Amino acid sequence: MSGNSREPGRTTIHRAWSVLGAFDSTRPTMTLTEIASATGIPLSTVHRLAAELVDVRALDRTSAGRYRIGLRFWELASLIPFRAQLQRVALPYMQDLYEATHENVHLAVEDALEALYIEVISGHKSVRTETNIGRRAPLHATSVGKVILAFGGDDLLASVGETPLRQYTPYTVTNFRRLCQVVATVKEEQVAAVHSEFTIGVSSIAVPVFNSAGQFAAALTIVARAGTNYSRLVPALRTSASAIGRRLSPAVGGGA
Repeated sequence: MSGNSREPGRTTIHRAWSVLGAFDSTRPTMTLTEIASATGIPLSTVHRLAAELVDVRALDRTSAGRYRIGLRFWELASLIPFRAQLQRVALPYMQDLYEATHENVHLAVEDALEALYIEVISGHKSVRTETNIGRRAPLHATSVGKVILAFGGDDLLASVGETPLRQYTPYTVTNFRRLCQVVATVKEEQVAAVHSEFTIGVSSIAVPVFNSAGQFAAALTIVARAGTNYSRLVPALRTSASAIGRRLSPAVGGGA
């Protein structure tokens, strides 16, 4: 049922989810007008939905009258089995990796044809990035994304190729045939390096994390300034990924 909606075919749940989905790392807080503009939902409907979402703690309303994602979502997110185990197991090794390299260390999984960062460690000595927990990034333009494409299955790579590949910088790989070649190399060497493809001046290197059953579970990456000598970082990155994987149950992962 669509309910009493001016948008045929869209249920109240779909409209509420559209409101929640409008928030991201670039728009952590919004006014009702901004939400309506981002979603295309009439302002009066947004006003009603926002009030109901605040009531169930899915949204918070600030003293300035702006809205943000509520803490109830963080509580629910902590119950997701794969995320909870990945974070719990990976965090100590990621902290050790940061202490050894003093570079940004990120952990990502695939979600809806994007890389979703589920753990991030940064420091004042690391290159500044906009990455934080919950942020998404393109698969074709990041090292974690290329690892995910290499080990996430042929269907995933084919799905990414069904739409034009966005060019983020002059160095972004936007030719699908070339991307397939890069992904094949990543699968063979089990390491992906990206230099200024997503952000100018920022490079990264990533390796796969396999669970205790040998199935792909996540991508672990070091992000640093362009020109960084990655050859010295690969051994530590592989060691950390291997240590994390040995402690992950077969329930976490399952890519090809």
